[in-house]
Amino acid sequence: MSRCFRITQLIFASIFFLLSALPAVSQASLRPSPSAPLGDPDYQSPELDLRASPKFWGASASLGLFGTPIIDGLDTEYWLEAGGVLGKAPYYRTEDDEYYTGGIEGIDPAKDTAYQRFSLFWGGGIAQGLAWNRRTGRNLAEAFLLYRGRFQQHSDLPGEDELIFRSDVPGKNGFTINTLLTGLSYHDVSANPRTKTYLGLYGEFSVGFAPLWFFNGLYGEADFQRIHSRIEGYLPLFELEPRSGGLNMLSMYAAGRFVADQLMGPQIPFVARQVFAGRSVTSGLGGAVRGLDQSVYDAPFKAAASAEVRLNLPALGHREVVPGLLIYYDMGIYGSSPIQPEGFVHSTGSGAYVNFFDYVIFHVYLHWYLNGTNAEGKSFIPFTIAFSHHF
Repeated sequence: MSRCFRITQLIFASIFFLLSALPAVSQASLRPSPSAPLGDPDYQSPELDLRASPKFWGASASLGLFGTPIIDGLDTEYWLEAGGVLGKAPYYRTEDDEYYTGGIEGIDPAKDTAYQRFSLFWGGGIAQGLAWNRRTGRNLAEAFLLYRGRFQQHSDLPGEDELIFRSDVPGKNGFTINTLLTGLSYHDVSANPRTKTYLGLYGEFSVGFAPLWFFNGLYGEADFQRIHSRIEGYLPLFELEPRSGGLNMLSMYAAGRFVADQLMGPQIPFVARQVFAGRSVTSGLGGAVRGLDQSVYDAPFKAAASAEVRLNLPALGHREVVPGLLIYYDMGIYGSSPIQPEGFVHSTGSGAYVNFFDYVIFHVYLHWYLNGTNAEGKSFIPFTIAFSHHF
């Protein structure tokens, strides 16, 4: 096992190095020289940035308003976000608080691993530019401060014996979590609007705080901190000349991601362990490593890396409706901390997608869990559907 983890750490380090090297493909003029002002002398502030995230039986939206710049020539953006979800949610731990991966008598993996939830979430914050990116026409580096609130109520599904209600896990009936998040982010990703390919690097480091005194004992209890890091890299591989009207003909690009979370504190709600949470909140290890059960291996520490090649096919009558094919490889580790890992998982697969206006992406996947099985005893999962953005 120790040899496996040493190999895993080497692979993670290699991916980190390769992603960090991607900005070298950009022109040197993309970033201000040391003698140049941080801001853009021809800067004109945008007005509005609206983003929506559809979900099964729910939705969320975030609204970014660009106000009067605090620093001349750099964006100052104020954010509001809100949403809600009604439906089933996953929980993969036994009554003894061990990871549930199937094969236990008295547990039905198709029924007992889900519970009914009603969620409301809200938040807001500010992101201030620190340096300007001439190539992308936006901030190159930003500092941000965000607040997020979440209320969640759980209920028993009729005729079922869910794992969460067999346990004594804190927050099994519901909770309220209020979090403050601050950090730095680096933005050097540009998109070709005609071919739907991407070039560049995104990076982020943040620290989140959810102390008990911050109204985290109103319903359930939360008292924890989170350290989060994320790197994403993109590189076009080829692009055919678009058809008349700017319709994509054929294009391909590579994408890579590394993301890690460390949670600390006396009271960490299970839902906090199930996600990676920085400026955006995304699926935890079960989800980031496709083919695993959703939200499984919800450890205090988790890290995942993904490599993906995406082939954009001819646009379907409109330049903003583009189908495509992809292949991927995912891997992850989990445990109480980076120096105390408990396990390694990895998977590969392929998929098809349709990109609608860069807001909604419909995926159909085929997954192959390479070193294990899901709770139903399957390592090959031939058909899954997801509404989600590409990472």
